[in-house]
Amino acid sequence: MDETQIINGFFKEKKASKLYFPNLDGLRGLAVFLVVAWHIEIHKVRFGFKQLFFNDIGFIGVSIFFVLSGFLITYILIVEKDINQKVNFKAFYMRRVLRIWPLYFFTLLFGFFIYPRGMSLSTLSMCVFFMPNIPFMMGLIHPFVQPIWSIGVEEQFYLFQPQFFRIENKKVMLIAITALTVFLMLLQQIAFKLPNNPFFSKLANYLYFFRIDQLLIGSIGAIILYYHKNNNGVKNTLTSILFNKYVQVVAWIYFAGHIFSFNFFHGIFANSKVFVFVVVTIVINLCIPETSIILLNKSYMRYIGKVSYGIYLLHNFVLISVLYIMKQNVSNLNSIATNMIIYGLTFPLTILVAGLSYKYFESYFLKLKVNYSTVHKQE
Repeated sequence: MDETQIINGFFKEKKASKLYFPNLDGLRGLAVFLVVAWHIEIHKVRFGFKQLFFNDIGFIGVSIFFVLSGFLITYILIVEKDINQKVNFKAFYMRRVLRIWPLYFFTLLFGFFIYPRGMSLSTLSMCVFFMPNIPFMMGLIHPFVQPIWSIGVEEQFYLFQPQFFRIENKKVMLIAITALTVFLMLLQQIAFKLPNNPFFSKLANYLYFFRIDQLLIGSIGAIILYYHKNNNGVKNTLTSILFNKYVQVVAWIYFAGHIFSFNFFHGIFANSKVFVFVVVTIVINLCIPETSIILLNKSYMRYIGKVSYGIYLLHNFVLISVLYIMKQNVSNLNSIATNMIIYGLTFPLTILVAGLSYKYFESYFLKLKVNYSTVHKQE
């Protein structure tokens, strides 16, 4: 079944089918590539190797993940409510538990008890209760295990976001989500403008590692796309802008510039709300491949996106092993050869480890998700 049939199934037949956007797997693969590349550059310094660049592409990658998570979760819930006239909250949370918890706790407990160890019991407790962004913000999580911080943010998001779907009136639901998004964005801006105030300084730091606004922006994007498609593609003023090919060109140029331009885009717009809105514009266009100017649905990109959760959580363990071996055995190579070996080993080995994790560990729990599926999404 291709994507057109999948989407038409939702809106014309109003019955459950498989929900899958192949291009979003490709975007997810690109996001995890940015995170791994950034961590390579960070950890190289710990082992005495020189950095190739200093650009916070890791947080850019995480922002993409947040937008994608907010978008996909919201889209699935909208479809479920439209088909069944309600959301099965128990099934929703069981699906999230089966997808997120196994590898999250494996990574956390491996890092706490085996390698690198050294974290406190209080840090472990906060992580167990899905608040790792708090000790992360305080520098209490070991760098090798730090990727779990964003998983905690997503789990916090899942606690309240589905509750919006208890609102019967769809317009009121959209207004409520938008209002909360605007409130959080304004609060963050106010806090950052008052760095000398102790309260607002701490608040700004917390909100920076909270990122719920980015997930909510993804949610708004899902609502826009859903009702655009449910309206048989008839455009209003907003969608005419969002789906315009020239707007897509500008969005992709901005996206690339944010990643590759170290001075202008990163220095001025790093982690800005503008970038997040650009990402959600790209996301909703990728969901309509017939009009998207760029496609990311190559099989290898889709595979990397499929195993991206494992890549994200496990790559530091592979990376540190590679750097340790490099430091012990080939530390006298020139910079070009050193980086070729580091990157050339880290990426394929990480994909291999993530693939094994997906096939032999995660897939067991993913199969159990079928028991709680109300709208089927391909993994």
